[in-house]
This record gives sequence, C-alpha cells and structure tokens, in this order.
Amino acid sequence: MVCVRPICLRPVGLRERTGMSEKIKRDQRVAIPLLRGQYKLIVQHALANNHPFGQAVLSGGRQQIDVTLTELEDLLGCIVTAANDCHDGELEYALDALYDRLDGILYSYDEVD
Repeated sequence: MVCVRPICLRPVGLRERTGMSEKIKRDQRVAIPLLRGQYKLIVQHALANNHPFGQAVLSGGRQQIDVTLTELEDLLGCIVTAANDCHDGELEYALDALYDRLDGILYSYDEVD
C-alpha cells in the first residue's frame, strides 16, 4: 500500500506560481473583479452594517470592487470571521472559496512607496 500525503490543494494564481508580483503605490486602488454571487456574499454575510469598509465595497459595483491592499486585508478578516461564525456548511464553503480567491489576488501585488 502506498500512502500519499496531500499537498496544498488551494488554487494558485499565475503570478504566485512564477514568483511575479505587480508593484503598486501605497494606497493605490485596485479593481478586483467579482464572480457571480461574490458581491452578495460580501455585502450580506461578511460586512457588518456599520463597517466603514461597506461603503467602499458598495461604490465599486456588482462586477468589481475598487480597494487598496489594506482594505482588501481588512475585508479578508471580515470574511474569515463570517466563515468561522457560520453554521451553514454551504455558506461556509462559499466564504472559504471567496477568501482563497481574494487572498491569491492580494498576494499578487507588492506595495511600494
């Protein structure tokens, strides 16, 4: 019998695989395209009603959000919190997939002064 240890199963972006990252200025906004249903996940489940980042997400539109890398890190924290507090397995899976996608995008950029 052969035992194989599973390796990292999360999808890896092209920039991450090749070690390339796009350099952007600190506080520069990045347009991040959203897949179907991800906007709804962010607005309805990840952000609290009074969260200051909510307006930035809402102003980006349903097809993309325009954020700085700092705001994206904050959003990732909100998504993790929502997934950890979730009692619905399907919703938790969707939030985890959204986190993995946005995390890959976050680390495809480098901030420079």
